[in-house]
Amino acid sequence: MRESAKREIFARPPLAADDNEERVARFRAVLASKGLTVYSLAKKTQELYGDASPHFIPHNFYHYIVAPQVSPHICQVVALSRLIGYSLATCLELFGFSPDLITRWQLRLRPERTILLPSQTYDKDAMVPFLGTRIEATDLACTVPFSKIADYFTMQPTREVEELNRQKFLYARIGREDTLAVPDIVPGSIVRIDQRRKSLKEESSSVLSPIYLVEHSGGLSCCHVQQIDREHILCAPHRFDFERLEFQLNRDAVILGRVDAEMRPMRGVENPNGCRLRLGPRVSGIRKPIESVASVGELLRRSRERIGLSLRKVHEMSLQLALGLNNDNYQLATSALWDMETKQILPRHIEKIFAVCILYYLDLWEYLRAAGIAVENTGKEPLPSQYLSKSNLFAIASPEKTVSTAPTLAGRLTQMIEEIPLFFRHGFPLLIGEQEVAARELYWVGQRERMFHPLLEGAILLAIDGSDVGPESDWKEPWERPLYLVMQRDGKYLCGFCVFKHNSVTLVPHPDCSMEPVHFRNGQEAEVVGQVAAIARITQ
Repeated sequence: MRESAKREIFARPPLAADDNEERVARFRAVLASKGLTVYSLAKKTQELYGDASPHFIPHNFYHYIVAPQVSPHICQVVALSRLIGYSLATCLELFGFSPDLITRWQLRLRPERTILLPSQTYDKDAMVPFLGTRIEATDLACTVPFSKIADYFTMQPTREVEELNRQKFLYARIGREDTLAVPDIVPGSIVRIDQRRKSLKEESSSVLSPIYLVEHSGGLSCCHVQQIDREHILCAPHRFDFERLEFQLNRDAVILGRVDAEMRPMRGVENPNGCRLRLGPRVSGIRKPIESVASVGELLRRSRERIGLSLRKVHEMSLQLALGLNNDNYQLATSALWDMETKQILPRHIEKIFAVCILYYLDLWEYLRAAGIAVENTGKEPLPSQYLSKSNLFAIASPEKTVSTAPTLAGRLTQMIEEIPLFFRHGFPLLIGEQEVAARELYWVGQRERMFHPLLEGAILLAIDGSDVGPESDWKEPWERPLYLVMQRDGKYLCGFCVFKHNSVTLVPHPDCSMEPVHFRNGQEAEVVGQVAAIARITQ
């Protein structure tokens, strides 16, 4: 690693005096609201755990709040949550550690292999914009900017939105090495897996060939699956020759479920055609289910093996994580990783616990439970808004709720897709390479529109890049063609591949769609809004 990069990692300045004072004052106020002081906390934790326990909170606990390069032990935060009654997620926020950081970075990483994404929402009382908007079913019939059916100022708590969900799904990110299902599913996509649909027999009458997520000793593969006999299955790629794709069901491999939705990037997707002969998944031996782990070290080791990383590679990735977060405590030494996997050692710093969860793709609560920490015994109350830091106050700003018989956008969405994956609320921008996407750049896809491309069948949301409107020619197959959103003179929208010639534009349908081309004069009869950067869609 370059010396300049190393210096940048260690250049994290301490908190300013005003920030120190604010954090200490806020912590004292939180304790006072429960009739507690640091001294009474010390006495209570000594009685509950003993002064030799990592849960013990000493009299000088303020040192862990403001001192640079020092943070409380995770067990101390667990004890604090239990004694004051506020949730563990909000107690971590008191010390500057937002569990949402784990989710954001898990979505930001670009894995080589397909990985399962933890779908945990940590702060159940965090306010979610957009989804509290009152709408009618007719509002979803036509393609419109998302800002017309939702707004930033109508909000709902995460807990209330999740109560509307009808089903729990798995979510996976397709790795760069997983090209078995191209072009139906492409590397970089995030897919949803329905665990209720694992049987191949039940899908035999389907017109479309379904795609499944298969776990084997070499990791995870998203692919078409064929039944060879009662005990064996074949992962069937579309167009390439792969090695050893036959598995004994429930011994060498298991079907986790059927892919029924995809969030698909539309730019920067590599076409595997023309590459050298690709090998199949790195398969050797009997599958070792991660669900049967007996210790926290085994959980880490099997999670790392499933995503195909060496200890050295995890160490190198942690350096990049520390650089991105400007905090050297996120570094994970190779020796420390070895100790965590073999000696059942829980890291002392909360930053390192976060780094482990990010790089191993673990749910924070799952990791802590495996380490023997009773997360379920912590508090459940939300932290009152007056104790939030200044940077978090905007999150609770919401107008008073109005009484209405119309269902909310959240309710309409759960009727359509069964579950709203709120853990992914930061992920759609990251999928298209942006930190944030404004509401005006998102478009709701009407359910009654003419479809000029198979990818638009079942589409729900489009992310549009308005700065990229020019023609592109760097594509070889129909599925690689860029899609454009076009607004007609009457305000209605069309979406498809466009051919640009002088002042005219022709919307060309995909060969598999039985639609006629549409010609219009650009800027007069219609206007190209921008190029489609990503699509969220229901696949089957």
